[in-house]
Amino acid sequence: RWVAAHMLSDMIPQEAIELLVAKIYTESSTNNNSKLLPADMPPSTVTAGFLKFLLLLHSHDWAREPLIVDPQNHISAYDRGLIQSQFNAVRGPDFIKGPAMYIISPADYDG
Repeated sequence: RWVAAHMLSDMIPQEAIELLVAKIYTESSTNNNSKLLPADMPPSTVTAGFLKFLLLLHSHDWAREPLIVDPQNHISAYDRGLIQSQFNAVRGPDFIKGPAMYIISPADYDG
């Protein structure tokens, strides 16, 4: 709802929003610098979930790394390496090519 209210729904597909939310509720974040939002626990309130969503949207390095959403650890380390290689090939050496958000789930290794 927030995305649509800020007229971003044409820029961020609904599927991407759902994967971002799945990421924050099912996987611990290792690059969380916030002292208010614990990294090792899923959000316990709607507000905390929303803040973690915004934090992920803001803090992930979208230009240099794919966001891998794998709540049940179905993607092997080898596959993660392949995903990173594919991402690097799509982005190019200057990291300006390809889609703005490169999100991978077990159901879609193509981004």
